[in-house]
Amino acid sequence: MQQETVTLIVAGMGIAGTLWGGMSSQLMARKSQRRQWVADNRKQEARELLTALSDASLALAYWWAEIDTLIEKGEGINLSSKAAIEFKALNAAFHKIVHDRLFIANDVREAGILEKWIAVIAGQTKDHNYEKQMEGVSKLKELIVEMGTYEELGPFKTIHRKLMRP
Repeated sequence: MQQETVTLIVAGMGIAGTLWGGMSSQLMARKSQRRQWVADNRKQEARELLTALSDASLALAYWWAEIDTLIEKGEGINLSSKAAIEFKALNAAFHKIVHDRLFIANDVREAGILEKWIAVIAGQTKDHNYEKQMEGVSKLKELIVEMGTYEELGPFKTIHRKLMRP
């Protein structure tokens, strides 16, 4: 084989290696950017869901405080009071937000967020126990925060996390 042929082959391999390295780094960068984009969207959706839950739970507490006051006075429950209307609107907004999630939809469904919220409302209706209501809301908030901070892990990191759990 002549010296020029060897030089051309080596040069060709160098060019091919450079192209391969450039393309593979581009693919890895794009995958990393997509992972970050998904993580950012999960956080945003979780924030919106968390805000809606906070608003609805606060409105529920105000409404039940009003109901307790009316019961103490011997009056009937007013379903058209300002607090009742506000709770109904914020509760409807929470339901809407639960149902229109894209990036955390499976997590919301699997965690039973809506069912647990309905149980909080039913428990409040039955017991009038604000501490129990806030405990239920706190558990829901923890679930939602976990959804928003979840990171898509590679197989080795997933195995490592499972092994390191207490």
